[in-house]
Amino acid sequence: MTDWDETYSHNFLLALDLWAALVFFNRAGITISTMSGMVRDGKDGPLKLWGWQRSFLRWLEPRLGRAHVTGALKADRGRAQFIIDNTPGTPS
Repeated sequence: MTDWDETYSHNFLLALDLWAALVFFNRAGITISTMSGMVRDGKDGPLKLWGWQRSFLRWLEPRLGRAHVTGALKADRGRAQFIIDNTPGTPS
C-alpha cells in the first residue's frame, strides 16, 4: 500500500485546504492547520487576521490535534523550501 502522503485523496484534501486558506484567509501557500498552530502559539501577527478568522482558528486547533498541526507546519515549510531551492536566481 502507498504512503498516505502520496495518495490522490491526500493531494485532493491538501489542495482543498490550500484553496480554503486562500479564499477565507487570503493566504497562499499555507494550510489552515498551520495557521491554527500559529494562532495557538501567538505567532499569527504577520497573517493580519480578522477577529473572526482568529477565533475560528483558535476553535479549530484543539480539534485537529497537536500532532496534525505540527505535521502540517513541517509540510508547509518543506513545500516553501522546495520552491526556494528550485527558483532560478534565488540565493540559497
